[in-house]
Amino acid sequence: MQQALIIWREQHEPSWEAWSLVRIGYAHSDLSQQEKAVEYIGQGLGIYQAAKNRSGEAEALVRLGVVYIRLTQYDKAFDQLQRALVINREIKSRAGEGRTLVSTGPRSSCRASGGELPIHLRGDKE
Repeated sequence: MQQALIIWREQHEPSWEAWSLVRIGYAHSDLSQQEKAVEYIGQGLGIYQAAKNRSGEAEALVRLGVVYIRLTQYDKAFDQLQRALVINREIKSRAGEGRTLVSTGPRSSCRASGGELPIHLRGDKE
């Protein structure tokens, strides 16, 4: 992955560079290196935002949200996942919306919302 990152940087391909950074970050998360994961995913998120790549931005936010869940920083996790959900709805990505909702598991959602399930998990109308 590091080699791919170097190539994408040399080729001036910001979306692919961001993609690589997010995946490197998530690999760190899988290795229980959550702080490094936040760093890499955050870098990728910034590049996606600068490139105005909304689907990439949403995906990075979901992955960042999952890392924050692993860090038990539920408020931060919920914020990232909510941002991703808004973007996925704006760009009409049903698949992205579904991935975001799946990532917003009941455990993290309950803690982030003061013990209550958020509206989208209760089935209430917004």
